[in-house]
Amino acid sequence: MRDVLQKVNLGDIGFVSIRDGVIVYKLEIQQKGLDYPFQIGNGVKFGDSTVAQEINVTVRTWAVIVIPTDGLFDNVHNKELEKLIRDGLAD
Repeated sequence: MRDVLQKVNLGDIGFVSIRDGVIVYKLEIQQKGLDYPFQIGNGVKFGDSTVAQEINVTVRTWAVIVIPTDGLFDNVHNKELEKLIRDGLAD
């Protein structure tokens, strides 16, 4: 059985889908420069909601979806994240 994960994404909080301990999908972050993610709001310095990404990803049973807090992908390498998930599922 396949299901679809639907997400609207804006800025530097993406997500990864991990299957069998390996990242099979990683949503790239949206940023204008280092530490300058896309944002929406009122005012000249903000963008509008049209820059948001609408994502539909097919996921399988037992897929692990990681939706991080700010900074996870800046501080944890993909291989390290995969190992953490594998070790956690093995327990």
